[in-house]
Amino acid sequence: MRLEQVLARRPIAVHTEEPSAYNPIHEDDIVRTIPALLAVASVPATIVNCGGNDVVSIEEWSRYLASLVGTEAMFIKTHQAFQSVMIDLMKQHALVDKTQVDWKEGMRSMVVHFHREIPLKG
Repeated sequence: MRLEQVLARRPIAVHTEEPSAYNPIHEDDIVRTIPALLAVASVPATIVNCGGNDVVSIEEWSRYLASLVGTEAMFIKTHQAFQSVMIDLMKQHALVDKTQVDWKEGMRSMVVHFHREIPLKG
């Protein structure tokens, strides 16, 4: 979604209390952890936060995406945007290990996957 906003030169909504930090996770890491998560599934349910190792703000990853496609990211601050959601990954790391795809490599591969027509700048 952020990549499409960058490409369309539309402002990205970010919370007024910046930075808007999250733990982005690449789909390769999600798929890789499924067998281990199924192995620890139980009744009652085993609850596990899933996220990437890196804490990255929407602002930072949007600027990175913009640099890859040769444009700039624009932002609009609003109280209606989600606030930061940094998660505790201790249980995930104990049960299924740390993620393997670095956030920048994940974002880069996403651009290549969804927009092969765009030559990367970075």
